[in-house]
Amino acid sequence: ASDVYKRQVLALSTTFGYIFHLQNDSITWADRYFYIGSVETLRGFPEDSLIPEDSYQYWKSNLDDASDDTNALLISPGGQSMFLLRAELRIPLPMNFIATVFGEVGNVWRDQTEIANMIEVDPFAIHLRPVVGVGLHYLTPIGPLAFDLGINCNERPHEVPLAWYFSIGSAF
Repeated sequence: ASDVYKRQVLALSTTFGYIFHLQNDSITWADRYFYIGSVETLRGFPEDSLIPEDSYQYWKSNLDDASDDTNALLISPGGQSMFLLRAELRIPLPMNFIATVFGEVGNVWRDQTEIANMIEVDPFAIHLRPVVGVGLHYLTPIGPLAFDLGINCNERPHEVPLAWYFSIGSAF
């Protein structure tokens, strides 16, 4: 194994995405939106399941928690802007294993103007969604085989409390 796998490593990553429309009447195709939830984004959410914050806040302020429309929150429509901040501590273990401890925060917004509106009302209203977790990775010649377990630290009624992933390669 490489020397980098024989010592502790703190891996950090930040990602920001914003869709700029070149014309006022242009639209974004659904497959071009940002989606969050997976080993590549927030590991405490199932793949592409994080509901945009502005969509959730609209739902929360306009519908009852027990409404039939709650099911609409189970499928993420994606968003036009997103932010992620991730940290992972990799600790070498015997026999080519690595233990990981990670923390991540992030969110996605359907309408970019809603970010400015939320900040104007409350500068701390961005509502980044925190995730913590652990993982066990096994080093192979093609990259680490990884098993990660992420815990959603601020679970909402329509969300699952944790998500697990098996992947080949590092999360970032």
